[in-house]
Amino acid sequence: MPPKKQTARKPEEETLETFESGLLTELTASPSLESAAILHAINGMSKQMVERFNSLEESLQANQATLTEHASRLSAVEVMASDHDHRESGTKDVSLTVPDTITTWETEAFCLSPHGFGLAPRKELTAFQPFFLELTLPYSIIRGEHFELKATVFNYLSSCIMVSVTPTVSLDYTLTPLSDDQYTSCLCANERKTLSWSLAPSVLGVMNVTVSAEAVTSHASCNNEIVTVPERGRIDVVTRPLIVKAEGTEMTKTHNWLLCPKDDALTEEVELQLPENVIDGSARASLSVLGDILGRALKNLDGLLKMPYGCGEQNMALLAPNIYILQYLKNTDQMTPAIKEKATNFLTSGYQRQLNYKHYDGAYSTFGGGTPNT
Repeated sequence: MPPKKQTARKPEEETLETFESGLLTELTASPSLESAAILHAINGMSKQMVERFNSLEESLQANQATLTEHASRLSAVEVMASDHDHRESGTKDVSLTVPDTITTWETEAFCLSPHGFGLAPRKELTAFQPFFLELTLPYSIIRGEHFELKATVFNYLSSCIMVSVTPTVSLDYTLTPLSDDQYTSCLCANERKTLSWSLAPSVLGVMNVTVSAEAVTSHASCNNEIVTVPERGRIDVVTRPLIVKAEGTEMTKTHNWLLCPKDDALTEEVELQLPENVIDGSARASLSVLGDILGRALKNLDGLLKMPYGCGEQNMALLAPNIYILQYLKNTDQMTPAIKEKATNFLTSGYQRQLNYKHYDGAYSTFGGGTPNT
């Protein structure tokens, strides 16, 4: 008989509610180069402890932000413990979609409960596509220019297939075929084929270029082999962004105001006058408001803190800015303990180093033993 729901109370403390006996599992799958999988088993644990596990999940996801978009997957499911009536099997099937990446994924799992620690064997899953498409295009282009758009199809099957490659028609650009009539052709085992178009954009901004490849049926043979059609992964569609910039020479005009409102709101108006020969669609305007009078010039000011080094002159050139930066951050309430400690260490080191260039009469020189100049 499964344990009953219980509550634990302590004097002048918050009520802790526990859950029925079961497993709350969290599973992470990631590529073999960066595997980080976690499986938590929580049996009779308080809600507060469950929240701690949730915070651990968020921390793991934050630490993996530098990986690729689908570098890891983390999910949580509840698995009830098996019982004598066989109403609960103690297992759980979880359906996940494998990211569009041809690689080997690894899963690792461990479980925590009041009764101990468990570790599951590592399992591997190889994500595979019968064939896939890859586009080659520049990051940006000037309107009026054209470039060669290349689409390469790879066949990882052990048999031949008939592939049809088709670009998506769009009003944002024009396409001119460069590969004759080879856009539907044979592709045998471990072969690849590159098809090309001449692309000329007609609009400004960011546009999407989409090309699809599909394995189609054919009564014709390829290298005396029967053409096959894979049961899964018959179509691969790839969309890539392309930035289209305006032709001509860019001109920028900036207007600044210092607004110091007290009781009433202040307004400023400006009339934007465009040149007569402006290129259609290229005009744009932006507005930014800064609460600091020094503006962006002192953004991330703590990054200018430097460790003093070198001769007496160089040491002072690096030491003095640290003092001004420290004063500014303190007066603008931007000082943090970490920045203060860093700046103090730099000032202490720079001051001790500057004493090496001090003479007995109190003067300083560039190299210590030279003629005093300060």
